[in-house]
This record gives sequence, C-alpha cells and structure tokens, in this order.
Amino acid sequence: MLARILLCKKPGAFDDPLLYEVSQDLASFISVGHWVEVPFRSQMARGIVVECSSQISADLKEEEIRPLERVLPEKPMTSAQIELGRFIANYYQTSLTRALKLMVPKRVWEGRFKEDDNEREQFSE
Repeated sequence: MLARILLCKKPGAFDDPLLYEVSQDLASFISVGHWVEVPFRSQMARGIVVECSSQISADLKEEEIRPLERVLPEKPMTSAQIELGRFIANYYQTSLTRALKLMVPKRVWEGRFKEDDNEREQFSE
C-alpha cells in the first residue's frame, strides 16, 4: 500500500505531498487523515495522510519510495476535513498545507501536544 503524506512543515517551505510505502503491519491502522512519522531528508518529520492507493506511478521505481515509519497516536483528521482543505486550497489558490493548518491547533501541528490525564478528568466532569 502507498500513502501520500503532507508534511507538517512551515507553509511555503515544502507543500507537495510525498509518496511513502506503508508496510503490511501498518496498512490496517492507516487511512486518510492519520498523523504519521516519516523520514524526510536526514531526519524524521510529522505528516498527515492525504491519500492512500495501491498503485505506483509508472515513472517511479519501487526502490525510490521510502517506508512510512509509524502511525502517531493523535486523533486523526476526518476525510471530510481533508476534502474541505482541498476545497479551500483550490478556491483560494493556496497550498493544501496552508488550508489544513487552519484546522489544526499550532501545538498539534508541531507535535507538541500531549494529553494530560488531569486535564481529561476536568473536562469529563
């Protein structure tokens, strides 16, 4: 299985989704909207799955596609949010990165959000 991943970088720094291979172990856990960690250049980067497919493009070689490392535990975005992001990007002639970033708190986008058990208890009362 293959997944197009939109990296959580500063908008304008890198806006194109990249293609990654999803291992069979992770394939059952991944769908559009999931937060993932992937290799990008010489480091690991956070990203959002914006498309899943099983076919590789004819102009790509299978050995050129890097593997997806892991699925992150954050609550995934819905496919409706991804589609809304595509609409916003198309309508306002901007990147999908900019459109999706509008829907996600900064701390979540940057991977600095850690749900605290005490906070969860306060909101559930």
